[in-house]
Amino acid sequence: MPSQANAKGEDEFEVQNEIQHLIDEVSQSGCTFIRNGEAHVASQAAEHLKLKWRRGHKYVHSAEDFIDRLATESSWSGEAYLIQCPDAPTLTSHDWLYRKLSQLRDDLNVSDAP
Repeated sequence: MPSQANAKGEDEFEVQNEIQHLIDEVSQSGCTFIRNGEAHVASQAAEHLKLKWRRGHKYVHSAEDFIDRLATESSWSGEAYLIQCPDAPTLTSHDWLYRKLSQLRDDLNVSDAP
């Protein structure tokens, strides 16, 4: 049985991997991100999320924390981030990122199945 310290380290590694996966999804999405009323290409949005993660990592203990506390709205204006993808309705970053997180976890569960 792994030690509690080792289990915690594995959990932190999993959280970091999930967050990095979400940022990669943003970067590779080809979507437009609306932040404080201004449109940004996906790579710019990903860089902004990386910056927020670097600055706010102490508040993040799960991928859900990352989404809820750092990747959902502007800390400056409180305005929700929006995501416009080609041929899809505009979503809040909250909804879009939770969908991506759910897909990731579903994919991992399928690959882990016997």
